[in-house]
Amino acid sequence: MEKAEFEAQFDETVTKRLVQLGFNQNGRSLSFLNEHTTLTLFRLGGRMSRPGCISLLLCFRHSFLRDLEGYVTTTTPLNIFDYPYKFRPLKDRHLPLAYRPQNLNYEYERIRWEGVDKSVVLSALDRLSTNIKDHFFPWSQSISAKEAMSEIEKRGENAWCEGKWIEDYVSHVGLW
Repeated sequence: MEKAEFEAQFDETVTKRLVQLGFNQNGRSLSFLNEHTTLTLFRLGGRMSRPGCISLLLCFRHSFLRDLEGYVTTTTPLNIFDYPYKFRPLKDRHLPLAYRPQNLNYEYERIRWEGVDKSVVLSALDRLSTNIKDHFFPWSQSISAKEAMSEIEKRGENAWCEGKWIEDYVSHVGLW
């Protein structure tokens, strides 16, 4: 599969389906943002990129959390480290959706399109959009601030950003 064909298939199979859910395109990434939650499918570049494939990471945050600069923003944060929850949208589908500290490094996944049978690539893209639509998106709309705070408190590693997120959750749920 050539790059142009892959990009057209990505747009048809992933972008178009997620836009129907309310996602917006932000460069090569796709984000759902409302007053409560932000769910972003990042297409990674730089050291994460490899020729003939794309690298992906799905991130979730409650929208009232401050970013790393200390501000609550009304736009989609573009820094992966502004998101407490980080998922591999193909591999993590069968894991419990819970907080796992990934504050300095994070696991991501790749979809290879170069030199791979077209049916394999199309299947991966279909699974990607289906997993987000049927699994990750409903979860992101149902996890409460109180539940997220509890997960970060229990599973966290006392990272600076986790302390900031817990402060924001405490302020939001009124437990201070």
